[in-house]
Amino acid sequence: MASYSVPDPPPSIPPGFNPSNYIARLNRVANRFDVEPRSTGNYSQLGPIAGQTDLKVGPPSRAPDWHPLLEKWGLQVMEAAGFVNSTAYRGTGEGQMPVGRFTAILGNGPTHPLLREEMWHGLRTGEYALMEPALRLASAILDDPEVLRFFAGLMVSSDKMPCAYIPHIGKCPVYGPICQPLDAAALADVYSKIMDMRQYMRWVLQDMNIMMGDHNAFGLTKPLREKNGTVAEGARGLGVIHVSRGYVDAVRMFLNSDPTLTELGRYINDTQYLASIPLEDAICIDEDSALGRSTILFVDTLIHELTHAINGAYFNRTPMAIPGMPPQNHVHEPFFAGNRCNETGHAISSYIFRGNPRGIIQWNIPQDYSSLWLQKHIGSLGLYWPDRWDKWQIDQGGKDACNPRAVHSPDYGVMQHLFPVPQAHINKMFSRQLWQDEIFRFGLDAIRMPRMDKWSAEWTPAGKEKGIWGIGRDRWNDGPAPSPSTPSDDGGVPL
Repeated sequence: MASYSVPDPPPSIPPGFNPSNYIARLNRVANRFDVEPRSTGNYSQLGPIAGQTDLKVGPPSRAPDWHPLLEKWGLQVMEAAGFVNSTAYRGTGEGQMPVGRFTAILGNGPTHPLLREEMWHGLRTGEYALMEPALRLASAILDDPEVLRFFAGLMVSSDKMPCAYIPHIGKCPVYGPICQPLDAAALADVYSKIMDMRQYMRWVLQDMNIMMGDHNAFGLTKPLREKNGTVAEGARGLGVIHVSRGYVDAVRMFLNSDPTLTELGRYINDTQYLASIPLEDAICIDEDSALGRSTILFVDTLIHELTHAINGAYFNRTPMAIPGMPPQNHVHEPFFAGNRCNETGHAISSYIFRGNPRGIIQWNIPQDYSSLWLQKHIGSLGLYWPDRWDKWQIDQGGKDACNPRAVHSPDYGVMQHLFPVPQAHINKMFSRQLWQDEIFRFGLDAIRMPRMDKWSAEWTPAGKEKGIWGIGRDRWNDGPAPSPSTPSDDGGVPL
């Protein structure tokens, strides 16, 4: 399916051996990296030897807490393999704004009715136009018949969903995409129900520091409220979707259109300096590639939060009540088949993309939280996805009915696999090959992130003491270390 290739990774440096004593080289047919002992002073990618480039393996600097993928392979190797920069699908005539399989049939234009400008409230001048690439990609995905099958399963009446009983939770309804492809009448029905959401929801952009600092989230779906603070009549519960302005800021940085923001190329490359990477070991991060990653992350947020709103409109919690159990135990969302936790936003992300896309970043002192948050919106050093989004999620019931529930405790003894995303795959999201060919032949499989098993890294939060990942204990200095206080399923930092 892919018209790009990724070489095999170099052999891992065995535990106990210092990675700085080795270099990686791409072999002459460009299908595998080899590892060799380095010669003193000749391991920078700026110093090719005999027509080959020597690449530093292992952690890019002595700074602690590198992402497990960069700790294992190294930034230079990841870039040379195509996980940071790529020009694939950028040739003349190769690009195309996304158009979904059903867009022409539905006749509503390339932007989904739920994402049109009138659905957004309080936008600043020009902000809607800045979001267009992401809105077009989200629209093409939402119009896909396989995604409509997902929503058809989510809209099944809660009292008709299969139900499991978990003692510490109560009734746990389970759903999945409708097994068989929907016929024309069924597609029209589910699409009509989604269209009805125009009456019960609105979008609002919030400043990144407010969303991340106050809510620890890229997006948040809240009840639609009147001016006096009461929930609006007929709102069906959830109605206002607050989304971080981080992506819009990234686009402004890319266009260099806001004098208060650093130019995107400078910002993403400065992250290497702040991570103490020596100049001779730094790579050049392409701002076009970085903006592509930021677009994917924003599209994921849009679809994630819209799914929460649709669930809030159609999921009836009343049948979940069990006499004698407190109301906060009643689940507010059903469980997607196979998941430990009931979080429909994460469920649809995994269904569409194969996993929840996340940015690869490096955050450490002297960077502040704004740097952490903006890097998370951009994916400065690449994208990755974990094999299970809910692997480390703990049960959050007993306080608030809106918290996700977990059917059993995490098993910290079983490692989580983290997979890097080839930049070429991200570029393909805006290609003629995808929207005029592959989407019709392969469906969502053309969109789903490839599972790069050979390039994966393993991780568990067991034994983690501080930082995001708790990696590189030998490199922690004696000064204060970043130790965010908010819990998360990825080691203690807002996702």
